[in-house]
Amino acid sequence: MDVSKISDADQQAVRQAMQYCVEHWDEECATLFGIELDELKRALHRWPLLLEEDETGLEVAAIGALRELLYGASSLPRAAVQEAIGISFDQAEALIETLNGD
Repeated sequence: MDVSKISDADQQAVRQAMQYCVEHWDEECATLFGIELDELKRALHRWPLLLEEDETGLEVAAIGALRELLYGASSLPRAAVQEAIGISFDQAEALIETLNGD
């Protein structure tokens, strides 16, 4: 993925979504994300600086965090998304599509 296609605000939103998921991690998250908590923490510290070196791992963490925040057991009400990650619910949905390459 070309990092230049992701705005600074979107990069920060992904970082904040990953941080939210680290703080709200539960036993189901590993199954939902397809990664373990320690992998999510590493991704948080590497995002987006090492995206080109570990594209798949960082994309899995980024998409998983956004999906959990929007739709998962720890999801926020639509109105709270903007405050939590700096972009709206609709913008976060569009960001997931961008990260997926859609």
